[in-house]
Amino acid sequence: MRKRILIAALLSSAALGGYAQNDADVQRYTANYFGGTARFQSMGGAFGALGGDMSSIHLNPAAVGVYRFGTISFTPALEFNSIDAETDFTSIEDSKTKMVVNNVGFVLANEIRHPQWRSINFSVSYNRINTFNDITRLEGRHAANDGLAGDFLFEAQGRRLGELSDFGAGLAWDAFVIDNANYTNIGTPNEEAIDDGEYVLVFDPEQEIRTVQTAERDGRLSETALTLGANYDDRLYIGFGLGFQDVTYQYEITTVEETVAEPNTDLVRYTFNEILESDGLGVNAKLGFIYRTKVLRFGASVRTPTVFSMTDNFTADIRSTLQNPDDQISSESGVGFFEYRIRTPWHFMGSVAAVIGKKAILSGQYERIDFGGGELRNSGGADTDFSFINQTIAQGYSASDIFRFGGEYRLSNNFTARAGYAWFANPITSNEQFTDENLNRQHFNFGLGLRQATWYLDLAYSRAVFNEIYPYTDLNLATLGTRQDSFMLTLGFRM
Repeated sequence: MRKRILIAALLSSAALGGYAQNDADVQRYTANYFGGTARFQSMGGAFGALGGDMSSIHLNPAAVGVYRFGTISFTPALEFNSIDAETDFTSIEDSKTKMVVNNVGFVLANEIRHPQWRSINFSVSYNRINTFNDITRLEGRHAANDGLAGDFLFEAQGRRLGELSDFGAGLAWDAFVIDNANYTNIGTPNEEAIDDGEYVLVFDPEQEIRTVQTAERDGRLSETALTLGANYDDRLYIGFGLGFQDVTYQYEITTVEETVAEPNTDLVRYTFNEILESDGLGVNAKLGFIYRTKVLRFGASVRTPTVFSMTDNFTADIRSTLQNPDDQISSESGVGFFEYRIRTPWHFMGSVAAVIGKKAILSGQYERIDFGGGELRNSGGADTDFSFINQTIAQGYSASDIFRFGGEYRLSNNFTARAGYAWFANPITSNEQFTDENLNRQHFNFGLGLRQATWYLDLAYSRAVFNEIYPYTDLNLATLGTRQDSFMLTLGFRM
């Protein structure tokens, strides 16, 4: 039982399922991978010292001060997200494709009559920060007691029937996945059961069962930024911005457990289905600067914690099949509803770039986000105790160091080629004791650009690769090898 508790506590952020608000929520909305314009993506997002890009405004608000002309741009993207889920039994790969909007926005450039202060610019821009479009399929084999049915049994023990969760063990009891330990008339499920808090599996606990799980996610974390920036003597650029982040997150998990051989109890298989929909709004503030010399550019910014107001809606149901094909039992939950808040950590960025004549740009960037500083909070007059979850975050998470590098080379007066790389340190360091896999994240990026006097067109390709540890039951782990490919196009006009 200690192993079950340990894995549940340390790996909850990797799981796609689970209704209780947990550290996974903080990790999910703290991770900022910055989809964006094609130019920004193709250079790995290393724009903190360069500016002049619609996505860089979300990273360093001083970027808006670099603009000399009013600009409007739009960036659609096509995502191909593939996950290879590997268990001790098998490996299954599945993928999902979706068209999204990475970035859209405009900048108003306003020259002023002052010997040093050249302009004060304003922008409104939307940027996709994280994406949740993927599908995971996996299969495992183990003793019934070590599967999801065993999790239901563990959850139920010591609780009377009226205390069982309507979204977990209570459904399992209603659908004859678990039963009362002192009730022997198994052929007539759950009638006249003795309500003493002692339960058993209806599966033979030692019988081998097959667990097949499909988890599909959809949604995104995006930000709309209102940013004001100024240009001092074409050397110093300062900026301030407010970011309004929007969360849309849906997932559905279907888990089927069935006996591998001929069942020796009445239960043949059951299907457990969970659906969660989360929506939230958050706000933060950013402050940054860019300083330029003839060759070098320096940039730095800080973003305050984002405070989200979140709403979760969730449902669950179980359908069980008995040895008599005509016998099926089902149970459905009501609609669960919960409001809460999430506070993400501070975000710090420093960057340096070199502009080599009129031919090339090289840029490097470092960011730091201490995931252990995030926390869950109550909303309104609620009195939920989040102390254990916040302690898990503080002890099981660490600061994530982020490195970005990018380069651009002008092939002619109108055409440029770009490349970039980004590396994100795994913030869930407690997961590393369960695997030999590298859990850091890498982005590889390439792009081309066409510039004309009044318009521009950029194309980019980005590939992100990373591994995660996923507990599909409390005692069984899968390794998820994820590959996210994106193609994006930016069309912009100077005004």
